Amino acid sequence: MMLAAFQGQAYIRTAALARLEECASAGRLTAGAMFVTDGSSTPAAALAGSSDVPTWEAALGLPGWLAFAIDYCFSRQPAERVVALTRQLLEAIAPGADLSGKAGGVVSEVLASIAEEFEDRSDEVLPLLGACAELRRLHIETMSGGQPSPAAWRAARKAATEATNALKDPKAKSLGGCIEAAAWDTVKAPTTVGDVLRLRGQVSEELIDKLFGWTAEDDQRTRALLAEMHENYKQDKPEEERDVFMLLREHHPEAEARLLAYMRFQNAENAHAAMKANDVFLRAMRALR
Repeated sequence: MMLAAFQGQAYIRTAALARLEECASAGRLTAGAMFVTDGSSTPAAALAGSSDVPTWEAALGLPGWLAFAIDYCFSRQPAERVVALTRQLLEAIAPGADLSGKAGGVVSEVLASIAEEFEDRSDEVLPLLGACAELRRLHIETMSGGQPSPAAWRAARKAATEATNALKDPKAKSLGGCIEAAAWDTVKAPTTVGDVLRLRGQVSEELIDKLFGWTAEDDQRTRALLAEMHENYKQDKPEEERDVFMLLREHHPEAEARLLAYMRFQNAENAHAAMKANDVFLRAMRALR
């Protein structure tokens, strides 16, 4: 299907961004994928004034895959950053451009960025890098108007899954999950771009634990102490207004300090990963012009 970005008219983009800014200013932006609920909207739904993908395409002249990509990649950012990133993205799209067949190009760029992350090029990761290269080839073929067979997608998906399952390193497995998410034909599965960006923009819990040094013993002790706080100070005591974390701070300050440090580290790592996903998405979109 041929589409013309913003129906060839820059004022349509301006109006869409105004809707997004209004939603953000009112505190009504929410994370998710293309929906409106209880007065709140995801960024893409706010742009279109609707959660209906055909309405998005008809109103904005942009393909549905881009709506999901915006929501998966940007919607968990602070509202001001959502607006800034979306503005940067849309202003790089020429009015009248047809992006309907360009999803494969975005996925290919994301896969290239993932391959660059592998510092280890040992025999263990070579099968995954091979699957990544094959998926890039398939996505470039679709962007060029080709139609890889369902069997080709299944074979690439199987290779990516098996290669990821064989890995032991948490970082490699996390990156492998992104590659697995790319093993779908974007023409038939328009959420694929968003899924790849979503996984590119988060860090697996296993990798966070390894990087920080959070152990199974840390987890067990923290859970036990929180349960103890509830049992000793909250259970059957409706007058107690402090929550279990405030109680943990009072009775076990060293445990609370370690938990807070772990949570701050987790948030920082995920924010860094989200920035990487944002950057590669914007770079890929600029390359499509």
